[in-house]
Order: sequence, then structure tokens, then C-alpha cells
Amino acid sequence: MEPSHRLKLKRALEHLYALDDAVKAWAETDPCAISYESEVATRQQTLTQRVVSQPSDPLLLLLIGDAAHNMRQGLDHLAYQLAIKVTGKDPPRNATASMWPIRTKTHLQSTVANDIGPKNNMPTGMYAAIEGFQADVGSDGELLYVLHALDNGDKHRFPPLIAGMAQSVQLGGGFSAMGNVNIGDAIYAQHVEAGTIEVGPFDDGKVIARADEIIVKGNMDVHVRPAASIAFAKTYNAAPGELVLPLLKAVYDTITDRLFPAMEQFL
Repeated sequence: MEPSHRLKLKRALEHLYALDDAVKAWAETDPCAISYESEVATRQQTLTQRVVSQPSDPLLLLLIGDAAHNMRQGLDHLAYQLAIKVTGKDPPRNATASMWPIRTKTHLQSTVANDIGPKNNMPTGMYAAIEGFQADVGSDGELLYVLHALDNGDKHRFPPLIAGMAQSVQLGGGFSAMGNVNIGDAIYAQHVEAGTIEVGPFDDGKVIARADEIIVKGNMDVHVRPAASIAFAKTYNAAPGELVLPLLKAVYDTITDRLFPAMEQFL
């Protein structure tokens, strides 16, 4: 049988696949839209972000928590096996307290004996490897800290979710478009302000393009279908305004591609 820490990560991946399917099903309901408005008196034209519905399916919340919890447990199962190696006992002396440390490098020095085992008992290179995945060490450490916060938060409440945008779309001068935007015929304007539909939270009421004194050659037909996804609310302490799926996938990759290989050599 595969080691338990690897099995936990496989289970987390199953939850991530299920979450991806659930997000796609929600996105197919067109929960986000770009409204086109034309002011008769001023002839001003605007494109505005609109949120038709926010994500409310409890399955999304359950799958996020399940994925985060299995990834965190995978780390703790790994720490338990490392504790056996360091203490030379099975179960280890710290069996009830063993966990993968997600701390700062400074705090790690005073807690690693309780989390895994005495530093002096560790084989050469183990402590440095553990230290390389702490909360204040690069992007991998930051992602692990987010995982820790997600898992802790899920013990008490669901994370707040909002509609998000999974694909960036740039609108240029005269409303010329790229990506998943189609704008028919030629548009000429004296003054044009155009921006970007940005990846991340989809802001209801945000004007992304405005054209004054517009002259349209032919019939103007504006179609913008946002690539909807889900994001954590900007007020959420664990990952404010982050798209959920890319974030969880990045955490998964950090653990499977870098942390596990770095630590399994000591088992």
C-alpha cells in the first residue's frame, strides 16, 4: 500500500476534480454578464460588469473544505512518519501532538521538537529541508500558510465565496476586442476609455469601457460572455480575493512536487 500521506493527497485530488466539475456546472448558468448600455441624450456607450447570481451551492463549500483538510492531513501523516524516524519509536513520543509545522523560521526552532522531534536527533539535512517550507520562506511557504488558515477556518465556518473571473480580457480603443469578446462592425468615437476584465473577483457595477460621442458604422452588436469562476471574498482572512481552484491547485502542486520529494528521502 502507498504511504498514508500520499493516499491523503490522492483523496484531495479527487475533491479538486469534483470541485472543478461543480464550478463548471455553476458557470454554465451564466452567473456573470457584461451589460451594454447606450445613453440616448449624450450618446455615451458603456460596458459594465454585472453579477447575476453569487455562488450558493453548498457542495462548493464542502468540496473546498474536504480538499483543504485532506491536503493538511497528508502533511501531518508525513510529519508522523518523520517523528518515528527521529525519535526511534513507533508510536513516537509526541504521537498525539505530531504535525507538519507551518510557522515562521524563528518559531520553528522552539516547536520542532514537539511537532516532529529533537533537532539534534535529525539526520543531516532534515532540519534545513523542514525550514525551507515555513510560512515566511518564499511562495511555497506562503501557500502552505494559506492551506493552514483554510483548514483551521473550515473547522468553524464555511469560507465566503463570490463570483470570479477566470480569464483576463483586454478591451482596446474603440471597443476593439480580444479573447472571448466579439464586437460587430466598426466603432468610431471622439473619446474612449477602455480597460480590462481582470482575473479574480468579478466586481458588480464596475465600468470596464466607456465611449463618448460615439458613431457606429452599421449595427453595433456587443457580446461578452465572462469565463465565470469562484473566488474567496475580499474580506476572507485566509485568501482574500483569490480564485479558489488555481489557489488549491497551487497548494497541491507545492506539496506533491516539492515538499514530499524533499522529505521522503528521510523516511
